[in-house]
Amino acid sequence: MATQACGGALSTSPADAGQDAARDGGTLDGATSGNRCAPDGVRICAPQDGCPDLTGSSCPGAGCKDVSAVDGGTTSDGVCWSDLQDLGDVSCAACNDGQSCIGRGAELRCVPNDVCRAFWDLGIRDVCTYADKHAYDGRPLPPEPSSCPGPAGEGDLCGGACGACRNDEAQRCVGRSPDHPTGVCAWLPAAADPPDPSTIPTCAFSATGYAVACPPAPAGLVCGVFAATGSADAALSKQYGLCMPPDMCQTIANALPGGFGCYSAEGALVAGR
Repeated sequence: MATQACGGALSTSPADAGQDAARDGGTLDGATSGNRCAPDGVRICAPQDGCPDLTGSSCPGAGCKDVSAVDGGTTSDGVCWSDLQDLGDVSCAACNDGQSCIGRGAELRCVPNDVCRAFWDLGIRDVCTYADKHAYDGRPLPPEPSSCPGPAGEGDLCGGACGACRNDEAQRCVGRSPDHPTGVCAWLPAAADPPDPSTIPTCAFSATGYAVACPPAPAGLVCGVFAATGSADAALSKQYGLCMPPDMCQTIANALPGGFGCYSAEGALVAGR
């Protein structure tokens, strides 16, 4: 039996029967568990908090491990990455609508928002951020906006009244969160392979310069970054930026509730905040 979960969870492993039991409040690896231990079909292992530890046979591949604190610290908790269709390999820069980010080793990766909510409810509260890189604090994702703050249907803003991105199969609606109720369409180069989020060009920089710069072609791409209220969140947001043409970034920066900044190849703010 295969189960499709919101945000891209898909399991076809022999562990499906146990996973279904966990969602139904049954047993998983000998422990009683409900949705809190398998939100959206993505199993959590946190034995000290009531979610069973998972063996390699019940969670193949990378296993149930490697959840880290956002500040870089280690934890004893984990996610069964093979329960996710993308195996937990998509960068936090490119999370789709309905997803948040969780620490995996030294990186933030995309998971269904319900996974972060489950960790929060278990009392594990330092492993997630929202898709706009604000620290996760248990607030639910907002309803889709009933009005669009900018040009609707232009492929720059997305969600609710703003509509879908131009190619809603290929593009992702990134960043919707309590502080950014409207999403941003992740820009894709014309030659991109539509179904693959790894083709979304991303950028990362700090006060010392770019660690990951935007590609040189087409020329003039800027690094778009969600504005954040705290200094730590703002620094984290700059590690997970989206490359896009300047005019697109300018439109987003002018309209996006919650704020958005556009940074040049030299790391200078050229639009927004």
